[in-house]
Amino acid sequence: MKDKKYTFKKGSYIYVEGDEDVESVFILEKGEIQLTQINQNIPNYKNILSEGDIFGFISALSNHPRTESAVTLRDTSILMMGRDQFLNQLQDNSALAFKVINYFSEYLRSYDDMIFPGDYKEDSLPVETRLFNMGHYYYEADSYEMAYYILVKLMQLYPQNSRAEETRTCISNIESSGFRSITEPLREGIYNKYSDRQVIFCEDEPGDELFVIKEGKVKIVKYNHGTEILLSVLKEGDIFGEMALVSDKPRNATAVAYGNIILLPINRDSLTKLIKRSPQILKRIFSSISQRAWFTHIRLDAKTYKQPLTRIYVFLENKLLEENISLKTEMAYTLNFGIDELLKMVELSSEKNKSSMEVLMNDSNLHFNFGKITIAGIKTLSAKTQYYRSRDHISTEEDISSAQKNESNTRAKPKIFTEDTKSSSQNGESMSILDEMHELEDIPD
Repeated sequence: MKDKKYTFKKGSYIYVEGDEDVESVFILEKGEIQLTQINQNIPNYKNILSEGDIFGFISALSNHPRTESAVTLRDTSILMMGRDQFLNQLQDNSALAFKVINYFSEYLRSYDDMIFPGDYKEDSLPVETRLFNMGHYYYEADSYEMAYYILVKLMQLYPQNSRAEETRTCISNIESSGFRSITEPLREGIYNKYSDRQVIFCEDEPGDELFVIKEGKVKIVKYNHGTEILLSVLKEGDIFGEMALVSDKPRNATAVAYGNIILLPINRDSLTKLIKRSPQILKRIFSSISQRAWFTHIRLDAKTYKQPLTRIYVFLENKLLEENISLKTEMAYTLNFGIDELLKMVELSSEKNKSSMEVLMNDSNLHFNFGKITIAGIKTLSAKTQYYRSRDHISTEEDISSAQKNESNTRAKPKIFTEDTKSSSQNGESMSILDEMHELEDIPD
């Protein structure tokens, strides 16, 4: 698609929330645009756009439906370009590429503030205090590997911190159990190897690299209000830690190896060279980051529902959308996290929601295995999700009991499950970012 200029009268819609035609990216040349959403409980990161602003690229790069509507506030002219043309411009202009990454960074941080409201956050506390609180939480929970990493980092960054004596005591007690130093990753060529549960970086730690997962899975967790919240389980080809490249702010979450893993670290200089040398890697990087931005938005949307079952089923449906799985197929699909991770991501306790958990565990369309959830029929899941959405505001324990009794009448047909089977409606691109990692062999450390 070539760069085209369009003029819109005041009150015109450029696109509407939910639109699946997401090929285009827009630049506001003249005028003013407002971004609006149906769900008023989720404010936009940026409501009013002015001249020079780029918009629509999160959905375009992630290839997911629009998350907002764009309406003109006065007569407006815009430039419209296709996804590939926009990526070409990012490749030709590294400053623009980092500007877009910075937008993603601020976008994700702002949504983080919405997911974890200020009255539950410790952002007003000094970083050294937050690090101590987090390290002491893991120390009390006997998660010594995590606690040791955080507390040692605290002493390295703030040796004269106000809790230094307590910190040294905790470190000494952990060392008496066998820990002697932070376990560093094993370097093999351009890759870093980590063992199960090894900390890659912790929340509030400075950083200057992003990471690409070559093999294995990584858990992204956050300490909040005296508890650990699982944000995501990332898999091969996913990218994380990119905010460190465009901001002087510390890490906003902790990354931990979920099994043995191999990562590719990329610093700012290497990323600049990659952007210029490899269109496929550029595309994969921006696709991965935009996917996470898009999913962060719909995860926040899911949190606005009141009933536990609604939140769970909406989350599962959104996770399928994040992975480009069509909701119209009855094929099976396996998600790379288990029931414990699911409950952490939707911030629910099995003990406090026993009736809902009983309904969930008796859903014959869902199969829970260690570290995995298999959905027997995606279309069936979507239909059930819509049911719970529509009744969220009136659901009661009686509704849950009714759903539980009716479950036996809605058995899914037997399926043959293939792990990580994906819908043919996915992007037609089979090349992974990992297929082009050899580009990095010639880039000096």
